[in-house]
Amino acid sequence: AMPGQPRQFAISFSPIFSGRTYTLKTADFLTSGAWIPLSGGTSSDAGTEPNIIRTVIDNGDFGTNKFYKIEISIP
Repeated sequence: AMPGQPRQFAISFSPIFSGRTYTLKTADFLTSGAWIPLSGGTSSDAGTEPNIIRTVIDNGDFGTNKFYKIEISIP
């Protein structure tokens, strides 16, 4: 959770490499199989390759559970 912003979560991950697509997906339950791309969030990168850290701010709707995973693809 973000300090002073109880309805926002910051998700940070690294490393980030050029030539790859990183999609943050969410689900209410780990067993649901219904992972969907995060919508309505904002992202920023810090650092230089290969030490880039991406932070995504999730402003979305929060139920009792929310899980995240990163899907990495090479176009």
